[in-house]
Amino acid sequence: MDGMATVRALKRMIRAGFTLTVDGTALVVTPTDSLSDEQRQFIRAHKVALVALLMDVEAVYAALAQAGSSGLAWREGTPADWTGERLLAAQEVLYHDRRMVFTDGRHYLRACAPPVVDFAPDIPAEKFVPAERWCIEYPRSLVTADSGTRCVAVYLPMMDWRTVARDYPGATVWPAPAGLDVAAWIDEGK
Repeated sequence: MDGMATVRALKRMIRAGFTLTVDGTALVVTPTDSLSDEQRQFIRAHKVALVALLMDVEAVYAALAQAGSSGLAWREGTPADWTGERLLAAQEVLYHDRRMVFTDGRHYLRACAPPVVDFAPDIPAEKFVPAERWCIEYPRSLVTADSGTRCVAVYLPMMDWRTVARDYPGATVWPAPAGLDVAAWIDEGK
């Protein structure tokens, strides 16, 4: 199972009311008495991937906690042998449970992030229907050749536009339509 598939599986379990944590290398699922046979079978089949993801999440969380109000740039504070996908998967879990934010080009624990100015106070939040998948696009002028993509589709926990826009200052943010292939969209020069 690839990293983002493991993230989606973890999110499904969380939405179903379960908490998954690690204790050393053991996977702890609560409440266990509510697990269906199908869920138990899935967890057994993917236990190694779930434990690895949750251990990665805790490693990134620890690095963010150590960085404090300095935050971390991309790959900063994580092992050099981690792939981008592995880091993104761990960060996605932290975004999902709202422990991490991205602002001013750095990642922070939510509690340590600098204040973000609400740049659209005149737009009532209730006008924006929460979505689970958002496109976040930075202007070409803000993206250097070595900084990665300028547009990503990010899975967030049913957030409204105002919350997502506040976490990604300087970016244009909109709900991602189902089936949008962001890479193809960028390649077309949008």
